[in-house]
Amino acid sequence: MDEAEHRDRIAIIDHGKIVAIDTPENLKASVGKDRVQISAADDQVSIQALKDRFDLDAPVREAW
Repeated sequence: MDEAEHRDRIAIIDHGKIVAIDTPENLKASVGKDRVQISAADDQVSIQALKDRFDLDAPVREAW
């Protein structure tokens, strides 16, 4: 979100509870790199499609 980059502080809310609050720079530094979470009907088909199309390795993990 481009608009988030220009704010002093950002709160991350999960299921109605604040799980992180900090500056955009500190929040990004705490993650290390970009992450995306997706849900799919067939995980293995989705993982293979990401590998084929974008050369990404997508592990299956429990919800954050």
